[in-house]
Amino acid sequence: MEWAPTHLPIYVEAHYALALTQIQRKNYEEAKTLLKKVLELNPDYPQAGTKLAWLEASF
Repeated sequence: MEWAPTHLPIYVEAHYALALTQIQRKNYEEAKTLLKKVLELNPDYPQAGTKLAWLEASF
């Protein structure tokens, strides 16, 4: 099966959820990497830019 555009929102949501989990586990570098991937895939994703800016400023 070829990659379909309909899968992209699910893929982005999964990366965002993983990033939030990594923040809870205090694994900030991994969270930054995941949030950067979210923004690469969807630059308008709600709160991803804010969370990434907070992480980069704080940790």
